[in-house]
Amino acid sequence: MAAHMTNAERRIGVAILEGFAPPSADPKAIVPLEGEVDFGGTLDLMVDGGNPRARIGTRLAILVVNLAPLYLLMYPRTMAGLPRDKRSRVLDRMLASDVFIVRELALLLKLTASFALLGVASVVERSHYYQGRPASLPLGRHLPPDHDHPVTPAPRKLAVLQEVR
Repeated sequence: MAAHMTNAERRIGVAILEGFAPPSADPKAIVPLEGEVDFGGTLDLMVDGGNPRARIGTRLAILVVNLAPLYLLMYPRTMAGLPRDKRSRVLDRMLASDVFIVRELALLLKLTASFALLGVASVVERSHYYQGRPASLPLGRHLPPDHDHPVTPAPRKLAVLQEVR
């Protein structure tokens, strides 16, 4: 049985995920409007629906990223205690870190934020993702072979090695 996130984990996680796409008051902005994206619900899905490794990874990411201002900036605050614009700057720094675990745990939460954002039709519409694509094309799918811009498969590694010989 999956252990649900605590209220504190969820609150901190939401604060972190909002740092990847801080809400705006501009209805034409690509970033979400205040309250438009359910970051908490997506975190719940990741923890409750994931395997034990995914649950541990998500929780570890929340902990490590929340403490980032302390060890990256020597600033006596956690991510949840920072204003949104500063959270974004800390997250950018984490994603560019030379320390693998710091970079990858921040990336895990960035992917979680992406899942939450792409789950909201109005955000996807404002991003113009489907502009020039068939509206029925699901996110992340390759274009069909008969489309104007066909996808050419990568050459097989074995065939490339045989040509070199």
